[in-house]
Amino acid sequence: MRGLAAEAAQRKKRKADAIAAAAPAPVQAEIAVLRPSAAAEVFRHPPVVRDPWHRTDVGFAIQEARDTKRPLYVLFIRALPVITQGDQARKWQEDEDARQIFSHAFKQAQGHPVFPCYTVSDAPAETIVDVAATMGASQLLLGAPSRSGLASLLSGNIVRQVSQLLPEDIYLLICA
Repeated sequence: MRGLAAEAAQRKKRKADAIAAAAPAPVQAEIAVLRPSAAAEVFRHPPVVRDPWHRTDVGFAIQEARDTKRPLYVLFIRALPVITQGDQARKWQEDEDARQIFSHAFKQAQGHPVFPCYTVSDAPAETIVDVAATMGASQLLLGAPSRSGLASLLSGNIVRQVSQLLPEDIYLLICA
């Protein structure tokens, strides 16, 4: 119970930090990104965040990021009902599903900056919004959930939850 209470407190603090970070700033910050070739490039546009929902189809997000000269953050959330300290220390290299998605994204990007974002969470919708706001994203691309109607009813519709929590300055695109 203490662990759950601590996680809830951390989630509440992250949400407050995300709201504070999402407040409009008088000057748009520049994000410096290193390409795999080690040549530095400065992006003057907010990044694109893509949550593939265990899909390997990140092609649209990569093309969108490339066309608009923005970095792409590929988000993978390992959703668990209860999180232990061991779960919090997990790395994406240790998660086979995440490794497959990130490897596929790196290959498809062909040198365009793609950054893996991996986390373990008991509140996926809040985590998605938190990452998008923290990264200063202008677009959030979500994969359409492939759950049955009953499973969606019991655990909630992530897309609906994200759309209710997402700040107005971040556009939500659903990729089916």
